[in-house]
Amino acid sequence: MSQQTARTMKMKSSELYALRMEFERAAVTDFKGVADSIDRSIDEQFEETGKVPPADQLDMLAGILDYVAENIERVAQEREIINRTAEEWRKLEHEYVVRADFTLPDLIDMLLTEREAGRITREELQATRRKYRPCEHRFCLNYFVPNRKDQKYCDHKCRKAESNAVAEFKRTSKIYANGTYLPVFAYKDIRDKQEKENYEKHERLFEPATLELIGANKELEKYEEDGRRDRTNEERSLKSHRIDAAVKAAEERKPGAVQVKKMMAEEMDQYFREKYSERHLQLERKRAIKFEKTVG
Repeated sequence: MSQQTARTMKMKSSELYALRMEFERAAVTDFKGVADSIDRSIDEQFEETGKVPPADQLDMLAGILDYVAENIERVAQEREIINRTAEEWRKLEHEYVVRADFTLPDLIDMLLTEREAGRITREELQATRRKYRPCEHRFCLNYFVPNRKDQKYCDHKCRKAESNAVAEFKRTSKIYANGTYLPVFAYKDIRDKQEKENYEKHERLFEPATLELIGANKELEKYEEDGRRDRTNEERSLKSHRIDAAVKAAEERKPGAVQVKKMMAEEMDQYFREKYSERHLQLERKRAIKFEKTVG
């Protein structure tokens, strides 16, 4: 590659990144305009250098189109959310559950099992049942034995979560036709880009045997010697066990075989021409135009 060609490609690369800075914004919904701008930049670079942009730049440009298409979808979703009725919100809230560690069916099953085994009498069963009360956090299905007569929530997490839900209802009542107690992430989709970043940042892979061990240990750590949930140390112990199990699995895992397929320069050019062809861009345009018509 000549120095002139290299300088030209570097300059066009800067222009392509400028397109990303210009169009990868929440307010941009003109899919056709963005696609046309990308087409012109690719054509200009091909005319000047005789080559299509490198793979990383093509991925970036495809990502811009995906971003704008998501903008269009989010506009439609936002309109639906703003005008959602109170009945629709209540239905969604009823279906949303954050915690269900020990529910009413669990309690009844436990008591009936004890009764059938002859370990408690009918009167003791009824007396034990009356000791339990449901957690008053609207998104929790837990039943618990209160430590105080005025205890409303199964633990401090639910007390805080209920306070947040009430605050969220007040906030959304000012910006929507009807307010909701739901957290925003329960009814608004995060972007594909953000979802991918979150996955890469937080997700870890475990062997099946490790997952089984974690699950069994989690169940055992839930209870103290007297049979009650040890909620204070439960999360801390589970986190420590996960780290230990992951380290052990990593130490025992043997490296697998790696297969590499070599491609000639012509094959690579053909691959990217097919992946990011004009047909690909046309399909993206049609998808965006369809969404524009539905929200227009």
